[in-house]
Amino acid sequence: MKKLILFIVLLNTSILIAQSKKEQIETLNLRIDSLNSLIYLERNTTSQNILNFNSKISVLEYKIDSLSLKLKDNKDSLYKKELECSNLNIKFSKINNDLSFLETRLDSIKKAQLKNIEEINNPEKNVIPKSYFGHWVSNTQECNFDGGLYIENNDGKLSVSGLEWSSRSINIVISEEFYLLEITGFSEGEEFKTTIKCKMLDSGKLLLTKESFNYCCGDAGGNYELIRCKL
Repeated sequence: MKKLILFIVLLNTSILIAQSKKEQIETLNLRIDSLNSLIYLERNTTSQNILNFNSKISVLEYKIDSLSLKLKDNKDSLYKKELECSNLNIKFSKINNDLSFLETRLDSIKKAQLKNIEEINNPEKNVIPKSYFGHWVSNTQECNFDGGLYIENNDGKLSVSGLEWSSRSINIVISEEFYLLEITGFSEGEEFKTTIKCKMLDSGKLLLTKESFNYCCGDAGGNYELIRCKL
């Protein structure tokens, strides 16, 4: 009887132990399934995060490349601007030099004009500035010949002559910036009258109008500029 009771107790204990282990295994399986689910979710989350980070990295790399290109373009543009500034400085310097030259030239012209005005406004009649005296020709080769126009002061009296003609009977009339030399002269023994209209240029040349050429320079068909022969 005791053995039977002992057997029954042991059998119940074994059943209880077996049931307990089964429950434990089921519990462990549930925990394993839960852990696998968590691992799966974590892996998915991590993969998604990695994809997001890679996408952000790609965007940042694109922005970096764009900024690098812009920086290069800006450097090229800056170089071009510096080159343009350098060219503008060169042009500005040239313009300043040209202005200085023009100012000097203008000052010289003003002085020459004032001098001409002073000479033109000379109250004395039949007086011509000394700058008009000399042997005037169209080119330097004619200086070796008797042609051209001679304006001289002989013994305090104005004398004007050319090829085969001369005159010491001269009336001077001032017309604006021109001197009109009203001449009564002789050519080949015959008396003639003519007028030479002349003006001293800033260049030092003597300007004659076309109507002045009949006796001094021939028919040039227009105004003529003469140069003075060196003595």
